[in-house]
Amino acid sequence: MSSCSQYAAAFGYEVYLVPVSACGVDLSAVNGGIGTTAGSFIDITSPLVYTTPINAGTAGQIMAGDPGASPVDIVYDNNVITTETTVKLTGLSNASLETDTGSETVQTYDSENRGFDQNVALTKSWSLSIEGMSQFTDAAYKVVRLLEQGAVDGSLKAKVGRVGPTGTTEAVYGYGTLTNFSESVEAGSIVSYSIEITGFGPYKLDLDNN
Repeated sequence: MSSCSQYAAAFGYEVYLVPVSACGVDLSAVNGGIGTTAGSFIDITSPLVYTTPINAGTAGQIMAGDPGASPVDIVYDNNVITTETTVKLTGLSNASLETDTGSETVQTYDSENRGFDQNVALTKSWSLSIEGMSQFTDAAYKVVRLLEQGAVDGSLKAKVGRVGPTGTTEAVYGYGTLTNFSESVEAGSIVSYSIEITGFGPYKLDLDNN
């Protein structure tokens, strides 16, 4: 797994996910950044250990721990599950932010616009395109697959955060739904994959001004 970690460091971005149910989403809480201090939107103090066993539970559940020794559900719902679990994606080669603005054209004819259309921005959307390599046994990779699989019947979403590139503290974070998973087995237990994280609600952009 060390080779994947070194690859992630070379790429320069760190991406974190926190499994969340639809009931655990709080769009007013998209602030506080990504860090180790109290009040951070995503707490990265102790990410899930990559050797942790991960299995699907009932709809809406992601179970962490030995199946024979009382595994725990790590999907935060702010009701039964009140502790958030952070996973860190390693081995990434892409973590691109894409945004889109929906607009409506207003057509007027006066001396100021001289007949040109006026576009009024009405809606915003965003997504993160993730690509990388992982071992099949990596806990974060398994969580990604289960979040995507349970997006519909389990109403699974995630807090998502991206920090970097290396040398900067810029952070992009918000809630998202994992979609469009694709994999390709490279060799042995190594797999390359891609996943789209479609924003759910607003995202926050903390720029690096240092």
